[in-house]
Amino acid sequence: MKVAFVPIAAKKAAGADQAVVVVSPGSDLAEQVEVVFKEVNRTRYIRQDILDKVAEAGFPKFGSGAHTKLMNG
Repeated sequence: MKVAFVPIAAKKAAGADQAVVVVSPGSDLAEQVEVVFKEVNRTRYIRQDILDKVAEAGFPKFGSGAHTKLMNG
């Protein structure tokens, strides 16, 4: 299986992905690629934003400890 990664510009360096091979559109190698994955820069939330939204949803006892436990499985 042939795979290509289409890079995107990230808002922050920490949010950037590291590509192994970047294939330019129109190149000879791009002609041979059958599968293309395009990365999407999704919205990232900080813990306090999550806690505020959960409290607004009616769960005022959900705190940072519960959040950590949920995220760590």
